Amino acid sequence: MDTTTPANGLLPLAAYDKTLDALRAAHPRWWIWYVPLSGGEIRWCARPNPGLSCGSPKDLEDEIAEAEKEWAEQG
Repeated sequence: MDTTTPANGLLPLAAYDKTLDALRAAHPRWWIWYVPLSGGEIRWCARPNPGLSCGSPKDLEDEIAEAEKEWAEQG
């Protein structure tokens, strides 16, 4: 992701699209998106069931990995 932050502290949304594309490519069974919140925070989300919502792409990847591990154990 482009780490050059403008003076207002907010990255253009297009800067997050590269991270979004990488997450989607790594986890094709998931619907992944982000939600820009007031104050410049980005909330990262994924589903199927249950839906996931995390504060960072790393946290989201960790949650996805855990869910996928549980699915594999269930067969």
